Amino acid sequence: MLTGMGGTGKTQAAVNAARQAWQDRQLDLLVWVNAASRQAILEAYAQAGSDVLGVDPALPELAARRFLAWLEHGPVTPEQRWMVILDDLNAPEDLRDLWPPETPYGRTVITTRRRDAALLGRAEVIDVDLFSPGEAAAYLQAGLAAHHRPASETECAALAGALGHLPLALSQAVAYLVDADEDIPAYLARLADHTRRLADLLPEHDSLPDGQHATAASAWALSVERANQLRPRGLAGPVLTLISVLDSHAVPETALTCQMARAFAAPAAAPSAVSGTPRPAAAVPAEDEVRAALRVLHRLHLIEHTSNDPYASVAIHPLVHRALRDDLTDPESTAQTAANCLLEVWPPLEQDTGLARALRANTEALIRHSGAALWRPRLHSVIFRLGRSLGEAGHHAAAAAHFHRASEAADQYLGAAHGDTLAARGHHVRWLGASGEPAQAARLAADLIADITATRGSDHDDTLAVRAQHAHWTGVAGGPLAAMELTSALLQDRERLQGADHPDVFTTRGNLARWYGLSGAQAAAVRGFRQLVADRTRVQGAEHRDTLTSRGNLAHWRGVAGTPIEAVQDFSALLNDRTRILGAEHPDTLTTRRQLAHWQGLAGHLQQAYEGYASFVTDLGRLLGWQHPDVLRARAACAHWRGTAGDPEAAMNELESLYEDLGHFYGHHHPDTLSAAAQLAHWQGTAGYTQTAAELTGMLVGAREQLLGPDHPTTLDMRARLVLWLAASRQESRAARELTELIHDEARVHGPQHARTGRARDALLHLRLYPGNRDDGIPTTGALLEALLHLLGPDHPSTLTARDSLARWQQDTDGSQPYFGQ
Repeated sequence: MLTGMGGTGKTQAAVNAARQAWQDRQLDLLVWVNAASRQAILEAYAQAGSDVLGVDPALPELAARRFLAWLEHGPVTPEQRWMVILDDLNAPEDLRDLWPPETPYGRTVITTRRRDAALLGRAEVIDVDLFSPGEAAAYLQAGLAAHHRPASETECAALAGALGHLPLALSQAVAYLVDADEDIPAYLARLADHTRRLADLLPEHDSLPDGQHATAASAWALSVERANQLRPRGLAGPVLTLISVLDSHAVPETALTCQMARAFAAPAAAPSAVSGTPRPAAAVPAEDEVRAALRVLHRLHLIEHTSNDPYASVAIHPLVHRALRDDLTDPESTAQTAANCLLEVWPPLEQDTGLARALRANTEALIRHSGAALWRPRLHSVIFRLGRSLGEAGHHAAAAAHFHRASEAADQYLGAAHGDTLAARGHHVRWLGASGEPAQAARLAADLIADITATRGSDHDDTLAVRAQHAHWTGVAGGPLAAMELTSALLQDRERLQGADHPDVFTTRGNLARWYGLSGAQAAAVRGFRQLVADRTRVQGAEHRDTLTSRGNLAHWRGVAGTPIEAVQDFSALLNDRTRILGAEHPDTLTTRRQLAHWQGLAGHLQQAYEGYASFVTDLGRLLGWQHPDVLRARAACAHWRGTAGDPEAAMNELESLYEDLGHFYGHHHPDTLSAAAQLAHWQGTAGYTQTAAELTGMLVGAREQLLGPDHPTTLDMRARLVLWLAASRQESRAARELTELIHDEARVHGPQHARTGRARDALLHLRLYPGNRDDGIPTTGALLEALLHLLGPDHPSTLTARDSLARWQQDTDGSQPYFGQ
């Protein structure tokens, strides 16, 4: 373990050790890990597991465990030697259960600024200290000589002492001396004239010697001053100021070249770096001038700049990053300007998911660095934009956590009754419900209603809006009848306050009709939407977007009410009208195409459903980009209908590709990734790969338990699917054990008399009645699959798959009739 203060050369020492071992043919595998966070470590391990073992990196926890296990048990010959370098470990807890194993054929190198006891007891510790006086002087002499600038040992020793023998400061001083064409005595004089402060690197566990800080800060300050003197003059400093409050690891170049950033960087009167002609004071520089300033900063080793990665164009050493922030003259104005820059380049529709991730990371860093600047006199819009981006990208839990923190900060800085505080609480409710906690969302919405009512009155629009959220999440949490009552009461108040023909009243009527349908009264839902379509047509017109939306809802509930053919006809007519009124590429038109394909499938037109989804995916990908969440979800639906139309092997292949893409874009815990994995397991089993389906479903059970908890209904349902695929792959003993445990947990969670518990008990009873006394195992398997009819229901896709699979097994075994009746 290489430990020491920032800038002492720990990473370079690790690079040299790795390079030497590789050149000496002492290694067969070298893994470099950015250990700045636990997530970064997991992702690096997962990628290594993918590269070495072929493990799918979409589940990083699993992939990381398999890679670590392979390091310990896999490479068992001297020809398979490895080295893992964990660079810049930020916290000891980030390596919990992730330490590479101690083996005779592997080596682990860790670089860190930490010296916690939890780390020191785990590995051999090498303190990477400052250069000795002799080493520092020799470094300066060699560095200057490489640029044909000889210097005496005495001069180099004096400069090394002034810089505190810090390697990073020494390297930047060399760059400054070379670029400025300046000698050491003059440089020493400038150092003496400009003493600057450098704050502690780590706020709570700082172990760096205080006596060295001011000297290093002075070296960087002089480098910044020199950068400002180079063309384009005066730009480097303001650009670096913005960088200092953003993400030190990766700042998109567009955030530094946008209009807001260039206005912030506008220097006093100076000639254009491109034309050389004078320009007026405070003129906004051009984008290419800002890029030239970035290259100057790169040359002086103040930043790393590359044009190869648009999402991570600029990186800066954390020590320099912190020193620059410590010296900001107006940190609040800088933070607000940086926030405006991020908003300027943040597209309203996030087609580029890589850019969206980078903008989120920079906003999170800005929030950490800005103190109260983004919280008063009101919440900056970037706070809300970050949360919306997280939620719309499918990171619902992260969005909920973000808005929870935002509401607490707003309460602290603005007060509980401030509009932004209440707005942040409303967003928290929305994304908490979407993250799988609708009951908690409903409770918080009820509390929010009381607080808004107390400050704004029961008839305020915001109060009514939160009441709508309360009704929604109450219904989603399993109370559609209660949601009906709440929505009905809300409708009465809206009609009283806004009039029967107000758009909000129409929206509430649509919500009420929906809850009728979800409560089992589909005919009432159809009547409600039919009347709503008539009233919207009368008030808003037949071609109004809201009228067309209500027609889509009417078509949907006609299908749910048992007439899918009529739903297909309605959606076909709606598609024609939306295409004519809105255009073929309007989002509403595209949504109607998806809905039409869906109901074509439910009406039994399976090939039409698949072909409709296939063309829909092609057009949506062309318009939104292939990484857009809607495109990825449409790919999942397309694969489903392809399999349902009779090609399970192709469906399986499409879902394998989708699963890989989702894992790459969103990570292993994203709801869409887990959903695709469940679909993949289904079609694997349907295609005959039942053992593989059981293995994947087992991994999904673990993922659901970790994400949602062991008692969540989705987790329990996934365990039921595991029982199914264990039985289908003839692992009856394990299936029986899993089913017994599932019965116990269903009874504990839902009660012994709940229907779910009863179905599980019936399934186990069927299993016990058939001990499986034939060699081929079909009676036992068949009985268990029959029992699963009770567990999952006769129309569950996995139950239908089980019927087909068992019939094939029996025909393959002895040509007998299918075990299940027709």
